[in-house]
Amino acid sequence: MLGEWGTFGVYVIGFAAFWLFTSHRARKRFDSDGNGKIDPDEVPFLIRTIHLPCRLNKPKYMEMSILSLYRVLVEAMLHAFSYGCTVVFTMNLIMLNFNMDERYAYLMVCMLIFMACMFMCSVATNGIHVATSLEIHFLYYGFAFSSLGFLWNTPETIYLVALAAISKVIIYLIGRNYSLPSYPGVHETCRLYKYSEEDDEWKLASIPDYFSSTSDTLVPNLVGQLPSFPPPGTSYLIWAVVFPVYEIGNTLFSSAFAIGILVGTAIYKLVGFETASTKFLVISALLAGVVVFTYQSFGLYGRNENKMHKMVMANFLPKTAATIIGMFGGAAVVIQLIGNTEGASTVAYYVSVAALAMNILLTFGLSIVAKSYHISAAGQI
Repeated sequence: MLGEWGTFGVYVIGFAAFWLFTSHRARKRFDSDGNGKIDPDEVPFLIRTIHLPCRLNKPKYMEMSILSLYRVLVEAMLHAFSYGCTVVFTMNLIMLNFNMDERYAYLMVCMLIFMACMFMCSVATNGIHVATSLEIHFLYYGFAFSSLGFLWNTPETIYLVALAAISKVIIYLIGRNYSLPSYPGVHETCRLYKYSEEDDEWKLASIPDYFSSTSDTLVPNLVGQLPSFPPPGTSYLIWAVVFPVYEIGNTLFSSAFAIGILVGTAIYKLVGFETASTKFLVISALLAGVVVFTYQSFGLYGRNENKMHKMVMANFLPKTAATIIGMFGGAAVVIQLIGNTEGASTVAYYVSVAALAMNILLTFGLSIVAKSYHISAAGQI
C-alpha cells in the first residue's frame, strides 16, 4: 500500500500527464489557424460580446458595463478565495461523516478546488479570465488554493498540502501557456474606458481592432486600439474594462463572502473562541457585515471609481446585498475554524451550514443561469 509520499507522487504525475495531454489537444482548438499564437478572432469572449453595447448608468444584469482595473485585481483574488473556501468548507462537512483516508483526502479537495477554478474562469468570470495575464492567473489560483488552510482532514506530513497546491498551479500554468501561446493583451480583447478628470466622466478610450473590422455601429471614428497597455505615464486607477454585468456582480458578492470569512477568522484568532458558540456566530456575522458595508460605502479605489461602481451596480442594491452575503461568510466560517463540530451550538451549526448552502446557490446557480442566457442572447448557442 502506498504511503503519503507515494500517493502524492502518483497524484502529481497523473495530473501532469493528464493536463499536459489535454493542453496539447486544446492548442489545436484554440489556435485554429495554426500560426503559433492566439489571435483576437480566436478569443470566444471577444466574438460573443462584440455587438453588445456598454451601459454605465444602471445597466441590467445581462448587459455590459465597466469595472476598474484595480477593483478587478483585488476582487478577483477575493472571488477566487471565496470559491476555494466554498469547496473546502463543503468537503469538511462531507468528510466528517465518511471518514476518508487522510493520504488522499486533501488531494481530492485540491482537485475539486481546481475544478471550481475552471468553472470560475469559464462560466462565472470568463471575461476577467480573458483579460488577465499568466502572472495574474498564478495569483488568482494561489488565492483559491490558500483556502486549504481551513481543511480538517490533512496528512501527517502537513506540508504535502502546500506542495500539492503549488504543483497543481504550476502544472496548470505550464499547460495554459502551451495551449494559449502568445495570448493577446487586454487592450486587444476588451474595450477600455478611461476617467476624464476634465469632464468628470468615464469615456471609451480603446477598442480592439477586431471590433473596428466587424462592428461599425459601436466604434466612434476617433477611438481605436491602444498600441500597448497601460500607456506610458498613466495609472491603473483611471482605467476600466468592459465586462458583462453578471461578472461584475459575481466578483462583488463573492468578495463580500470572502471578506466575511477573513473577519470571522480574525475574530477567532484575536478572541480565542474554543467552540462554535452562538456568541461567536453573532459576533462574527455582525462584524463581517459592518466591514463589508464600510468597504462598499467608501471603497479602496478613490472617489471617482467608487462613484462609478455604485452607478454600475445601482440596480442590485450593492451595499445591502454585499452586507448580507458578507454576514453569510462570517457565519459560514464559524464551525470551520474549530476543526470539528463537537461542542457547536445547534444554532451556530445550522446557521453556518445554511449560510454555506446559500453561498453555493448564489455562486454556482446564478452564474450558470446568467452565462447561459448571455451566450444565448449573443447568438452563440
